[in-house]
Amino acid sequence: MARDGIAYYNVAVKLMETPEYQEKYKGLVGDDRIVLGHFSRKVLAFAQENKKNEELFVRYTKEELKLEDGDRCIFVDVGFSGSLVEPLNKLIPNVDKVFHFLIATTNKVRGFISNPEHPLPHFETPSNGHLAMRWLEETHHGTIASSKELVEVVGKEGRRIYPNSVHEQTLDNKKFSTEYFIQKFCSERLVEAAVEMGELTEEQRIAARARLSQVICAVKTQQLPLFVGWDR
Repeated sequence: MARDGIAYYNVAVKLMETPEYQEKYKGLVGDDRIVLGHFSRKVLAFAQENKKNEELFVRYTKEELKLEDGDRCIFVDVGFSGSLVEPLNKLIPNVDKVFHFLIATTNKVRGFISNPEHPLPHFETPSNGHLAMRWLEETHHGTIASSKELVEVVGKEGRRIYPNSVHEQTLDNKKFSTEYFIQKFCSERLVEAAVEMGELTEEQRIAARARLSQVICAVKTQQLPLFVGWDR
């Protein structure tokens, strides 16, 4: 979901280009089966400000993301507390939703590496400025800024609805800076590594969990420098 879901979106698209995954996940074959929805906290707050914004948000989900009443959707994000679950349930109530996070600190969502019953060592419930959360969210999910609102634009393609960060291409604000290249390299390498590995066995997931815990510990104790700023 939103900017933090870009890496997962790119991985899913790459994997679904292969015959193996097309055979295994037939329901994801075809256009508009895997989409990147910019459901940031600020976009959802924008959608709940007034009726006009809410209608624009609902149109965005239908016209741009091709969501329809009765669809069953899996929402994927890095984590953590599921604060966007209730707003999404209110804004698009007729879509059957399942939430999968890399790290879940709540039972509202499913956690791939960590959940309340099996929390990740060295990772506490994140708060603003938390180094582990900053490292996970800011370093690996591309160069675009987090969206704050939706904008409707009339152009050659007709009337379209965009997240403001996509329409304004706010990534150019820091293009060619050190942060830009770190984020670009890390996001691209994450996608490449995930595609190379494919679907993890339970043994590989346990090993990945242990390694991630080690890295997070190094980030929190500042043994691993954090070169990317806080974009919220």
